[in-house]
Amino acid sequence: MRTAPLPFTSLPSCAVFVRRVTAVALLAVAGGVHAIVTPDVPEAQKVPVTNPNAPKSPQDNNPQRRHSIETPALANRRREASLPKPATAGGELTLAALQELLKDGKAPRTGELTLSAASAAPANPGTAAARTPARSAARPATAPAAAAAPANTGHAAHWSYGDDETGPAQWGRLEPRFNVCAIGKRQSPIDIQDSEALQTPMEPIQFNWGKAAGSVLHNGHTLQVDLDAGHSIEVRGKAFRLLQFHFHLPSEERVNGRGFPMVAHFVHRADDGQLAVVALLLDRGEVNPQIARVWSSIPLDRGDRVRLPAEGVDLAVLLPTDQRYYQFIGSLTTPPCTEGVVWNVLKVPATLSAQQIDTFAKIFPMNARPVQPGNGRIVKSAQ
Repeated sequence: MRTAPLPFTSLPSCAVFVRRVTAVALLAVAGGVHAIVTPDVPEAQKVPVTNPNAPKSPQDNNPQRRHSIETPALANRRREASLPKPATAGGELTLAALQELLKDGKAPRTGELTLSAASAAPANPGTAAARTPARSAARPATAPAAAAAPANTGHAAHWSYGDDETGPAQWGRLEPRFNVCAIGKRQSPIDIQDSEALQTPMEPIQFNWGKAAGSVLHNGHTLQVDLDAGHSIEVRGKAFRLLQFHFHLPSEERVNGRGFPMVAHFVHRADDGQLAVVALLLDRGEVNPQIARVWSSIPLDRGDRVRLPAEGVDLAVLLPTDQRYYQFIGSLTTPPCTEGVVWNVLKVPATLSAQQIDTFAKIFPMNARPVQPGNGRIVKSAQ
């Protein structure tokens, strides 16, 4: 039997069903939050679906409530989505980007970033970041104590009168400021030759010497008598103040090839800094009472200092009656061998007893620099 088709109007139930489904959907959209539940998802992990156009209740703005319905995975995705897009180097977070995040309080937690060594290195070594090494950088090795010690202690290099590496032949190599000892052209002492000296009338040296107080210093190279102020000489139209005198054994100066048992050098300085030395040759002979006063105050060790006796030393008595002299431009006879010194070598020696010479020799058996080349310099001989 053939069945007649139903007219469209005979399907009221279908139309009603469609209208009801549509209404339900509209209600869901207008109603705000609707939970989508699947049979396989546990109740504790149900994820809310939120309509962004729906009005929010005060409870929805509560962070504690919002967090309570979020799963860990969703919380991480939401947090990562809120982070700014930092500058990267090769896919890794740079130091500048990390500092920006720290400033905004949005730095990722530990394990959420990788800071490359290349990005940690500052571009400008003058920045503060350059002065702060990265935590991952290896600590520099500790320098040995010997290397940390300063190279220059402030003391002059050790020198001596021996034949070893510290002796006169090596003085110029011991320290840069000693190099004039090797290359200077006006070095002292010299061997004065009367046949080569200019025989000419010369003004006498004006000695303003008297009884002097002071102290005797053992400086490691000689006995040096440091004097109180008040004594001077005038020569070449200039005044020089007496500072100290000291001794050498044998004499450093030679006259016509002849040396002497000892010599005393009286060191003076002018206001302009120029030095003038009076050399008093000491020959073997009678006891010298003024030198005896110095010997009575001999120190016991290097660096030791002893005051002269109360009567001091009468410097004027040390001088010979004949005060003619040789004069030339030379240098200090010890390092740094400074040149430009006005040398005045008295022609007539004073005397010392053999015992006085031996006393000094027991402390300094030899403390004289060898004779240096004259190099054609002018030597004047007073007549």
